[in-house]
Amino acid sequence: MQNLAQLLQNYHSYHTKLATKITHYIGVPLIIFSILLFLSWFSFGLNPFVTIPLVWFAIISAGIYYIRLDRQLGIILLITFIIMTLIAGVSWHYELGKSSFIAFLITFIGGWLIQFIGHFLEGQKPAFMDNLLQVFAAPLYITAEVMIKLGKRADLKQTLYPEKEENGNNIS
Repeated sequence: MQNLAQLLQNYHSYHTKLATKITHYIGVPLIIFSILLFLSWFSFGLNPFVTIPLVWFAIISAGIYYIRLDRQLGIILLITFIIMTLIAGVSWHYELGKSSFIAFLITFIGGWLIQFIGHFLEGQKPAFMDNLLQVFAAPLYITAEVMIKLGKRADLKQTLYPEKEENGNNIS
């Protein structure tokens, strides 16, 4: 498993232009929401009265993975995934239906289209085309970028923008 710095630096090398980052700030959450919605359609029955949607197992697994990489970013992502899943659950009752399927298609296809536009503007293929596991870096990278913009993680800023730190330039 790559460490946080390696993962973020590699992902960052595919996302250097502001336009690409903006499209990913929109596209990645849409895709995550669509996947969480999709996973909410499938459940494990513990008995005839208790079922647990598969999405909760996925969230716990993802949360453990991200927390192992970075506690703060992982907790933020875990909370974000829980909120997104609750929104999907309240909206579509954890069931596959016409409206939930349409919402899935719109958010999944729309999210990918927005990201591909960003990579077209970047002039570079998406990171996952070189390493499929980079899809898991996307939420972590966006969360790290937001934390840097909020001035909360100087260590991540140094990891992603060492040349700007040395020159005293602002990354904004």
